Amino acid sequence: MNIQQLMQQAAEACQAARWQQAEKLYRQVLQQQPEHPEALFLLGALACQLGHYQAALPLLVKASQVNPGNAQCFYNIGNACKALGRLNEAGRAFQQAVRIKPDFAEAYNDLGVTCRRLQRLDDAIRCYQQAIHINPRYTDAWYNLGIAQHERGDTEAAIAALQQGLDLQPGDGAISNNLGNLYEQCGRYEEAIACYRQATRQADIRPTAYFNLGNVFTARGQINEAQKAYRKSLSLNPAQAEVHYALARVKKFGKDDPQHRAMEKLRDDEKLQGEQRSLLHFALAKAYEDCEEYDQAFACLRIANDIKRATYRYDPDEDKQLMENIARWFDAPFFAARRQWGEPCARPIFILGMPRSGTTLIEQILSSHPQVCAGGELKALRLSLFTSEPGFSARDFPHAADTLSEATVHRLAHDYLKRTAHLRTTADRLGTDKMPANFLYIGMIRLLFPNARVIHCRRDPVDTCLSCYKHYFIGHQPFAYDLTELGHYYRHYQALMKHWHDVLPGFVLDVQYEDLVEDQESQTRRVLAHCGLPWDASCLSFHESRRSVTTNSNIQVRQALYHDAVRRWKHYENHLGSLLEALRAPATLASRPDHHD
Repeated sequence: MNIQQLMQQAAEACQAARWQQAEKLYRQVLQQQPEHPEALFLLGALACQLGHYQAALPLLVKASQVNPGNAQCFYNIGNACKALGRLNEAGRAFQQAVRIKPDFAEAYNDLGVTCRRLQRLDDAIRCYQQAIHINPRYTDAWYNLGIAQHERGDTEAAIAALQQGLDLQPGDGAISNNLGNLYEQCGRYEEAIACYRQATRQADIRPTAYFNLGNVFTARGQINEAQKAYRKSLSLNPAQAEVHYALARVKKFGKDDPQHRAMEKLRDDEKLQGEQRSLLHFALAKAYEDCEEYDQAFACLRIANDIKRATYRYDPDEDKQLMENIARWFDAPFFAARRQWGEPCARPIFILGMPRSGTTLIEQILSSHPQVCAGGELKALRLSLFTSEPGFSARDFPHAADTLSEATVHRLAHDYLKRTAHLRTTADRLGTDKMPANFLYIGMIRLLFPNARVIHCRRDPVDTCLSCYKHYFIGHQPFAYDLTELGHYYRHYQALMKHWHDVLPGFVLDVQYEDLVEDQESQTRRVLAHCGLPWDASCLSFHESRRSVTTNSNIQVRQALYHDAVRRWKHYENHLGSLLEALRAPATLASRPDHHD
C-alpha cells in the first residue's frame, strides 16, 4: 500500500474514532518515509488528543523541524509542554505559532493560560485581549480574561469580561459560578445568588454552585437557607469535605445525627486525602464538641491541624524577628520626630488583634450605629503601604519606614482613603477596617492617620489560641495549626501590643471580650466614645443586623452575647499542655540603639 493510500485510510480511521488503527497506519507511513511531515504531525497530534503528551513531543518537534511553517504543529507542541508542566517551552512554542499565523486566536488564548500559570498576569491579559480582538465571540478567552483580571485585582473589569462570556454562552455553569464568586466578593449578594442559581442548572457544576449558594446565605445570616443549600450539595456529592465543614458550622449536632454518621463513614475512605481530610476532621471535631464528647473532638482537631500544618513551611522565628524589628524601628523618638505628619482625617476605624479575639463582634456592634459602615477584613492598608510607593514594599518593612518623607506619608494616607472611600459616603460616616493582623502596622497607622480610631480586641489567651486551633482559615495563618507555635506567636503579639501602648499612650483602646460579655452596655459606650460617636441603643441589638459577614465568626455574631464562649478551653485542659507551656514562656521585644540623627 502506498503512502497516499495509507494517509487516506488513517484519515478515515480518525474520522471514525478508530484511534489505534489510525496510529498503526501513520507508523506504516513513517516506516516508508521517516520524515513525512504530515504523518509526523498527525501522529503527534493524535497522541496529544489521547493525552499521551510525552510520546507526542518528539514527533511534533521533528515535524516542526521538517516543516517549520506549520503553526498548528507549534500550537500542539505548546499544549503538550503545558500539560507536562514545561511552561517556558510551552510559551515559546505558542509564540512561534502566532508568529507564523498572526490571526491564531486559540494560540493567543493558550499563551495567555501559560503566562498566567507563570504569574505573568499582565502578559496573560494582553494575550487574551488579542485572542478576543481576532475573535470577539471567543467565549473561553473572555472567561480566561476575567479570571486573570480578577487575580490582578481589577474586579470590575473581571465582572465585565465574565458577563460578556456568559452573554455569548448563557448556559455555561462555570462562567456563572465564577461570576457569582466575583459578585460575592464585591458584596453584591443578590447578583451572586442569581449567578449561582443559574449555575445549578448545569449538572457538572451543580454541587459547587449549591455550596457557593450556601456560603452567601451564611454570610447574610440566612441560616435555614444555607443549610438547605449545603444539604442539596451533599445530596449530589456526599464526599465533599468542605461542604460538610461549612454545614457543621451552621448547625448544632445532636446524638445520632445523620450527617455525623456520614462524616464518620467518609473518614474511612482512603481516597480522601490532604486538605479534604483536614476539613473533614475539623467538621467531625465540631460534631463531637456539640455532643460534649471533648476527647474525641480534640483527637479530630489534632489530626485536622497536623494534616494542614504538614502542607507548608513556616519558621516561627521569622515572625518573632519581624515583631522585634517593628518594635526597634517604631520607637518613641521615631514618632516624636514625625509628630505633625499624616492626614488629619479621623474617620477610619481600625479593629485589630489576634484572630478569634472578638474583632468581628466589635465591628458588628459598631456597624449597628447609623454613622458607621463596616468594611470587613480589608486588604487596603497593606496594599496602600506596600504597592503604591516604589521602593517601599513588604520586604522593606519595617526598616525602610525611616526613609519615608512627609510627602510620601501623605500620599500613602490618601491612597488608603481612596481605596476605602466606599465606606464613607456622607460627611459624618465612619468606616471600619477589621483586618486582625493590622496590629503589626499600628505604627504606620499612627504615621498616616494620627487621629484614627484604633480598637484592640483582647480575649483570654487560651480561649483565643484554642479557637484558632478549631478553625480552618481561608487566609494564610501559618502559626495557627500547631499549639506550641500558637502559644509563642501569641506571646510575641502580646509583647508588641505592650510596645504600642508604651510608645503611643492613649492611641489604642483595649476591649476585653470577657468584660463585654459581662457588661455589654458600658463596654459599648466606651467603644463609641473612643470613636467619637453618640450613644445609639441599636448597638446593643447587633445580632439583629442584616449586614453580611464573611469571617469565621459569621455565625456567632448572629446571636446575643452569651457566657458559654468564656473559658471554653477548660473542656480541653488535659490536651493543652504544650499550649499552656508556650503561653507561660517570656516574650519581650528588644529596643534598638538610638539612630535618629
